[in-house]
Amino acid sequence: MKTLDDYAKELQTDNLIKAAHRAKERSYELFEDQGIATLSLLLSEFMVDFLKTPEKWRGRIRENLS
Repeated sequence: MKTLDDYAKELQTDNLIKAAHRAKERSYELFEDQGIATLSLLLSEFMVDFLKTPEKWRGRIRENLS
């Protein structure tokens, strides 16, 4: 079993800062991926609604163009 002294080398300030920086970068990557997935879902829901009820969308487009 490792003791605190065994981890002392890993707990240096530089190592902690690097680890925190890597974790922050990974968090941003996951956040971006989640945003892209959310936009994809919204777009697919819009497309399904448009294909199921095109007359509703044609009416909305005409209202906005006039």
